[in-house]
Amino acid sequence: MIGMMYLVLTAMLALNVSSEVLDAFAKVDKGLYKTNQITKLKNGEIIKALESAYGDNPVKVKPFLDKAKAVTKATSEIVNKIEENKAAIVKYKDGEDFNLLDIKNKGNREAAALVMLNNKRATNLKNDVHTYRDQLLNMLSGAPENLRNSILE
Repeated sequence: MIGMMYLVLTAMLALNVSSEVLDAFAKVDKGLYKTNQITKLKNGEIIKALESAYGDNPVKVKPFLDKAKAVTKATSEIVNKIEENKAAIVKYKDGEDFNLLDIKNKGNREAAALVMLNNKRATNLKNDVHTYRDQLLNMLSGAPENLRNSILE
């Protein structure tokens, strides 16, 4: 969810969206950041619970623990890539002293296109998102179809 939010923000920057829309998105982004931090904590607790259960029954728990760790790693990687692209765009707009939570030069509508298209960042990010989706789908082989479909939507 958070990753898709960042992807949409990056796309909006690339599409030359007005600064008012970007301001609204920044407010939503701040709220999602807090939600993301809470989710990270809860996911960390789940991993700890799985690790504890692994001590009691390693054969039964190992596949779930391995998948949980793989999802955590893959998610961190895609979020980091999205953050790197956001930072590159804002740095291009605001210079070395940029702040992702306080974009100063919102009127520079060409920055996103220049940053994302000149270095093939957009294509690379799209490919990374598709790879992430495929990783999640592979981990869910044998899962109910509605769960697998929720990733595709």
